[in-house]
Amino acid sequence: MIISADTIVSTRLGVRPGWKWPAALPESLRRSGEHVLDQNAVELMQIMGSGFSEVHHPGMRHALLLMCELTVALDHCHRGGSTAPATWNVARMRVAVQHRFCSFDPISPDQTNFAEVQFELCRLSALIFSDLVLFPIPEPSSIKSRLLYDLSRILDKCDIHENRPSAKPGSVASSWHLSANRDFLAWCVMIGAAAASTYSTVFQSRYINRLERLIRLDERLRSWDFYKGLVTKYLWWDYVLDSLALEAFNAVSLQDI
Repeated sequence: MIISADTIVSTRLGVRPGWKWPAALPESLRRSGEHVLDQNAVELMQIMGSGFSEVHHPGMRHALLLMCELTVALDHCHRGGSTAPATWNVARMRVAVQHRFCSFDPISPDQTNFAEVQFELCRLSALIFSDLVLFPIPEPSSIKSRLLYDLSRILDKCDIHENRPSAKPGSVASSWHLSANRDFLAWCVMIGAAAASTYSTVFQSRYINRLERLIRLDERLRSWDFYKGLVTKYLWWDYVLDSLALEAFNAVSLQDI
C-alpha cells in the first residue's frame, strides 16, 4: 500500500518515488508464471514493442518492453479466457511499471543529442500512454497538461519541420530523418495527439498541426491503415486509443497535403 500510494504521489507531482520497488515483488507476470499467453497474446507480443529495438538507453528499453507486456496482459484480462491473468496481478504490475517510469529523471536542458532526446521522448510518451490506458489519474491533477506541454517542448528539439543536412553529426536534426527515427517520432506525435483530443482545444490544435507537418513530410503516413500498423509496433492498445487517434488523424487536412 505504501509503494502504491508513493507511486500515485510521484505520478501526480512528476517526481521520483520516495521508496524503491521491493525486489521480492516481480515486475513480469510472464516470468512469475501469473500470465500464460494465449495465441492472441503471443501474436500481440511479437508485434508490440518491436519498434523499441532502436532505443539506445538499455534501462528505458527494458521498461518499455515491460509496459508492452503489461498492455498485453491487460488486453488478455479484458478479453478473458482460461489463461487470462488475474485482475489483482495486473493491478500490481501496473504499479510496478508506473513506479519504474517515475524513477527516471528527465533530461537537463543541455542534453541535446539524439540518444538523450530519444530517452526523454520515450519517458514522456510512455507516461502519457500510461495515463490514457494503464495508470489513469483524476483529471483535476492536471497531469495531462504537464506531460503534453513537456512532450511538445521536446519534440521541438527534433526539428520535424524540415530535414537539415547541414546539422552537426550526432545532433537530433541530423538523425531524425532515418526511417526508424521517423517511425518513432510518428508514434510519439500520435500518442500526444490522442491524449490532446481528450483534454483541451489548446493542445488539440498544437498536436494536430504537428501531426499535419509530419504527414506532409512522410507520405507513407497519409494512409490511416499504414499509420495504425506503424504505431502498433511501439506501444498501443486498440480498445482505448484507436478512436482517439483516428479522430486526430481525420482532423488533419489531408486534401491540402
